[in-house]
Amino acid sequence: MRDRLSTLNGWQNTHETNHDKAAGTHVQYIPSGSVLLNWSTFIGNEQPGASVSRLRLFNDPYAVRTLSGKWTFDLVFNIGYQKQAAGCSYDSWHAATVMVKHTINNRWAIAGQAEYYLDEYAVIVPTRAPEHFQTIAGSVNVDSAPFPNILWRDEARAFDSKDAVYLTQVDVKKTDGFPVVSAAVSF
Repeated sequence: MRDRLSTLNGWQNTHETNHDKAAGTHVQYIPSGSVLLNWSTFIGNEQPGASVSRLRLFNDPYAVRTLSGKWTFDLVFNIGYQKQAAGCSYDSWHAATVMVKHTINNRWAIAGQAEYYLDEYAVIVPTRAPEHFQTIAGSVNVDSAPFPNILWRDEARAFDSKDAVYLTQVDVKKTDGFPVVSAAVSF
């Protein structure tokens, strides 16, 4: 079992946005060489500067299963709560993701994922749509490692929302998709 307690500037912040600090936990349990269970949490105020403090709570449990060293299956859940600006109630958002990866050799892998995301109170993704942000998404990718310290990814992503939330130069639409190319270098 591995665990960690962290003091943080905030939710995915690389610099200070307010004077409040946040806390995070990370617990991993590896019952066998092919199974990893994880539970991460976040608690803190995410409002900038002089805004009224609004407590945010976030949970990120996931499980990873590896079969024969070549196939990896991930099941991820996210659920978050944030205090409303007035009163004692909390708004919530949640997501679920299923990922499958096949490692072909030490230089090549292919993967795909399916996601569901619901933010009906516009906590994370503000929109003007009646149902705010409710979408399903999918992606496929090819990963290559041309050198031991470089990972290159080509990916295609697609989104389908209940309401028109994706902006174009002309209007707003219910679907979107785009290619992604990324590189990671380790030192």
